[in-house]
Amino acid sequence: MRGLILQIIIAIISLLIGIRYILKGEIIIQGWKNLLLIGGIWGILNFFLKPILKFISWPLRVVTFGLFTIIINMLLLWIVETIFPQLIFPGDLFSKIKTMFLIALTFEILNFILTKWI
Repeated sequence: MRGLILQIIIAIISLLIGIRYILKGEIIIQGWKNLLLIGGIWGILNFFLKPILKFISWPLRVVTFGLFTIIINMLLLWIVETIFPQLIFPGDLFSKIKTMFLIALTFEILNFILTKWI
């Protein structure tokens, strides 16, 4: 239970940092309630689905020295975006991929720091 709550908090903080400081307006999330909802769903997916995806993709993660984990985070973020298409990632495909990459990278860095710290 503690791990699930930690993943949800990290996902919300990653979205907030990514929206406010890294991307500065490329993502549109209207209201704190939607930010908490999207971060919560992304955290839940990271807690339940990410270990399965990491197990399946372990050869790719070994070859890329763990950088494929960012692609897994992008995939989970894409799943959230398909659930809430009107809330996040406006624009063409290239800008969506760039935005998802930067948010997934932010998530992975924060996830590493906070899980080692806590």
